[in-house]
Amino acid sequence: MRWADLMRRVYDIDMRTCPNCGQGRLEPIATILDPDVIARILAAMDRFARAPRAPPA
Repeated sequence: MRWADLMRRVYDIDMRTCPNCGQGRLEPIATILDPDVIARILAAMDRFARAPRAPPA
């Protein structure tokens, strides 16, 4: 299965169309396969998601 089909199935993202301009194709810039690196990235994302935020103005 092609990576674009996987992204559509898993994340409902159409990789054939840019979400910002509606034109052009999206291309992957990296594939991360090392489990330790993946764990560090996910841990950093979790910390970012749980960071206190200011109330909306």
